[in-house]
Amino acid sequence: MKNQLRFLFFSLLVFTIKNHPLNGQDGFFEKSIEKENSIEAKFLESVDYDRFKVHLQELTKNPHIAGTPENEIVQQYMKKIMEEAGMEVKLYPYDVYLPNDPGKSELEIISPVRMNLSQQEEILEEDPFSSDERLHLGFNAYSGSGDVTAEV
Repeated sequence: MKNQLRFLFFSLLVFTIKNHPLNGQDGFFEKSIEKENSIEAKFLESVDYDRFKVHLQELTKNPHIAGTPENEIVQQYMKKIMEEAGMEVKLYPYDVYLPNDPGKSELEIISPVRMNLSQQEEILEEDPFSSDERLHLGFNAYSGSGDVTAEV
């Protein structure tokens, strides 16, 4: 009996959802579908997809860790592009709580054979950032200093 009631309940639920008047909507009313589709088509036609590549290259041309001069350059670039697009842009200062220099960080295996492990990715000729001195080794800005030894 319980299974039959469950089946009946879920059948009614599915039927109700499937036939709900909002089910066919796509974010606007049926009487404005044609107008909405026209607006969306014009918007998609107006997008300059080649500019995305230009912007991506500009935004990623230098490492831009929060609080660095390079991050300020990215901020100013975004502001300029948005203003050129007709947007009103306001910048609000905020404090970034990251270390100026993350200090010393080491990772090593101590047993069965003691061995220092690299924390830097392999330097690749085709990747100019892999050897960029502006990048620090990985760090957690909010962890305390100390020595942790544990079994893995």
